[in-house]
Amino acid sequence: MKRITDFLIKNNFDYFLLPNSDEFFSEYLPQNQKRIEFICGFNGSNATIIFGQKKNYFFTDGRYVLQAKQQLDLNQFEIINIAEKSLISWLKDNVDKSQNLALDPKLLSKNFIDECENFLSKITFLQKNPIDEIWLEKPKIKASPVFSCPLDLVGESFQQKKSKILENFSGDAIFISKPENLNWLLNIRSDDIEFT
Repeated sequence: MKRITDFLIKNNFDYFLLPNSDEFFSEYLPQNQKRIEFICGFNGSNATIIFGQKKNYFFTDGRYVLQAKQQLDLNQFEIINIAEKSLISWLKDNVDKSQNLALDPKLLSKNFIDECENFLSKITFLQKNPIDEIWLEKPKIKASPVFSCPLDLVGESFQQKKSKILENFSGDAIFISKPENLNWLLNIRSDDIEFT
């Protein structure tokens, strides 16, 4: 934790926001994207940390509050249930306009960033995630082969699923980016992420 605090102080950042996410906004992550598990030991799927120069804040949902209390160093983190206080509400109430919030833009949606820009005047988009800089034994990206699922396992062909999706669709195109949605639609799988 000291290295993150030193990073904040050295760069004049008041806070650094780290979601438990990857660039696809997946809830279930490959090993090399589990930054929160690496930095604090929490291995649940829903978490966001706001690192501060003096205090750190850990946000999760009701499923994981008890687990967070067991896995985190409670001297290092204040645990916040997002059902009681959302991340945006906390930022509005606790980050002053003069303070600088650092974040990795690859891990956050444009909508979230736009909302933050409505009430924060200093947001720094980092080129490199500071967790990656200190995670020296980060697992390598697993490049497992993609394979097709037999029809008796998936129930419907890609063409049948596509037809159902487009049945009452009136637009020109649909953009699908979530890996699990693409896997379902195309009836393909891989084993990059354990149990998923």
